[in-house]
Amino acid sequence: MSSISNSSLFADALNMPGLELLEINEQLRIFLSSENPHKIYELGKKIFLLEDKTEKDSEICFELMLEASKNKIMESYYFLGKYYFEGILPISRDLDKAYYYFNLITKNLYFNSNISSETQLQSRIERKLKKFHVKTISDKMDILEQEIENGFYQPVKSNHNHYNNGQNEKNYHRKKRTEFEKIVSYSFLYLGFICENFQDFGNAYQMFIRSANIHNYDALAAISIYRICGKGGAYHNRFQAVKLLKLCFEKCSVYACYEIAGAHLKGNCFLINECKAFNYFCKASLSKNLLSASMLGICLFVGKGIEPNEELGKDIYYLSYHLSKSYIFKSSQLYQKLFGLLRPYIKKYQKSSKYSYLTDHVHNTLFNSFCCQKFEQTNIFNKIGILFHDYTLHMGNDRGFNINVKGFLQKGPDSTRNLGFYYINHQWGYSDDEDQFFYLIKLSQKYHISGNQAFIDHILGLNFFNKKFRRYKPLKGLKYLLRSIDAGNHDSYSVLYEHINESEIALSSKEMKDKSYVFSVLKDVELYLNMSCRKNVPQEKYEALYNYLQYYYEQGFSESMYPYGRELLFSDDKTTVNKGRKIIEKAFQYGAYIPDVNDIRMDCAQIVDQYNPDRKNRTILLFLLHVGCLNGFSSCYTIFGYILHEFKYPEELIYKAFRKGGLLQDGFSRTDYAKYILSNRPHEIDKLEIAANMYLLNDEHNEHKAVVSLLKNMIN
Repeated sequence: MSSISNSSLFADALNMPGLELLEINEQLRIFLSSENPHKIYELGKKIFLLEDKTEKDSEICFELMLEASKNKIMESYYFLGKYYFEGILPISRDLDKAYYYFNLITKNLYFNSNISSETQLQSRIERKLKKFHVKTISDKMDILEQEIENGFYQPVKSNHNHYNNGQNEKNYHRKKRTEFEKIVSYSFLYLGFICENFQDFGNAYQMFIRSANIHNYDALAAISIYRICGKGGAYHNRFQAVKLLKLCFEKCSVYACYEIAGAHLKGNCFLINECKAFNYFCKASLSKNLLSASMLGICLFVGKGIEPNEELGKDIYYLSYHLSKSYIFKSSQLYQKLFGLLRPYIKKYQKSSKYSYLTDHVHNTLFNSFCCQKFEQTNIFNKIGILFHDYTLHMGNDRGFNINVKGFLQKGPDSTRNLGFYYINHQWGYSDDEDQFFYLIKLSQKYHISGNQAFIDHILGLNFFNKKFRRYKPLKGLKYLLRSIDAGNHDSYSVLYEHINESEIALSSKEMKDKSYVFSVLKDVELYLNMSCRKNVPQEKYEALYNYLQYYYEQGFSESMYPYGRELLFSDDKTTVNKGRKIIEKAFQYGAYIPDVNDIRMDCAQIVDQYNPDRKNRTILLFLLHVGCLNGFSSCYTIFGYILHEFKYPEELIYKAFRKGGLLQDGFSRTDYAKYILSNRPHEIDKLEIAANMYLLNDEHNEHKAVVSLLKNMIN
């Protein structure tokens, strides 16, 4: 339908031919005086759902809903709430009025006494998670072994075509609910978001519980975030909450998709994996939300999980920011321009039926989890500070400092945190102020809801262990590190490992004393049972170390999970091998993998160095490589690329392995990616440009100049 200013909408509704010839305001006046409230509401809803509505259409819709509300049409309160919550033109955002209207709906339309029950919700969650299986490498090992069995690539079709079967498409979609239930459910969700804006996390959590009890997976995703960090009085169970977040993504929650992307980017609850983060941001962008679009811009600008493209990244980011504060309709040319820039990255997901459910928010603006709310706008603005602080736009430190001050005044967690760093980093030219640093860091933790909280605990722990600081207090540092580990920050394990044998820490509690013993055993395990030395270890020594690992694993010391699981892989019993695989995958899921003690990259490299065609060794290598790749270790991708080449896999798969290794954060494999391009795709100009960029990122300037020279010769 075109704009109602040029249509006969009112004339058709009143059955009055010729009415469309009058001015639109006169048509509206006649319609309001002639129709009953229910028809007024229905017409207002019809206009609200127009994809190409103008500001005038939006104004008329608001007038219709306001008239319907005067006649006690309760559903109209929801639309009025959305106008004030989102700041839909021509109305200015007013969170107090939005809260008033959403609250009216929940008080007048829903009387279920169990709606606030977290106990009831928890029993539902446990039932859902019992049926939900997160796919693992262990599940695919039989197929992977068959593919490589004869020494060269043979594709094997899986019987588990759950995601390719059109009959199963219904599994992705939300449980069918009436519009009435959705209105109430999303009213509670928006009340939760409004409470977050007011920093009232306790009430926000209660609102999310009520929304989730009416089958809202966006609210369930918000609950999982609160449970990961234990905010708002939430029941703290990180492992269950992470699984719940994945379930919400499978059940159509764009909000969950965005949060999973952020977790992979920050290394919270998952190991840092920029490629996965970028892919999840692409999926979340299918709903045309600006927060995901801005993150894609940042990923492109700095080259996180994708080949860097500074100009395009800046364009996408600044367009997202401009749209977030101007409240322009999604049908506008600027919106179309923004998502036109993103199209090359998201088009493969747009074409896939697997992700078609993520686009429902584009067409259904009634029930969406991203609403250009103040939280969203503040977060997009905060990312400018990150660009200046972490990646430097080369415009001077003052510019970055001023932007972070503005973000701090908006109570933005990232800006507040970055502002703190200015007071302890000498190279930025600001005077040291330890008190100011700690104050701002703790304040950013208060403002933040999800993943950053674990990172802030990690930063505080690091600084309490810093002997240069006046506040050097290792026991306090220990407290923050343990909190960070509990909230899912993987890096904190390594820091704890470095400091665990300090006498103050080791003797601070029985738990720390036990951990100190565990770490000393793990050092011996790494020394004697690594892939190079294990064959020469006396049987008695081997059995003693194995028994230690088994004992500590059974006692619940998660640090022992990876080395114990690895030892089980060498068993001749298939059941024991499968148990070992599952333990290793759980070690990564639980954040209990410590590269300082047992490094999967070193294990893979040592197996390759001593490789023999024995099937057991090949299977162990195949499993460890897939786990390493899944968890974002670039070296594993590079080794995997060489293995695929050796076993004559298709060139496309080999290139993909080298490319992913080159795009990951640690940068160990950028040179391998560049070399692969030069060896196998030397005539593709776009690929050579990538190779040059990889050398530049690794500060290999001679190689960079050589590739640039080659490019110039080709172009000339």
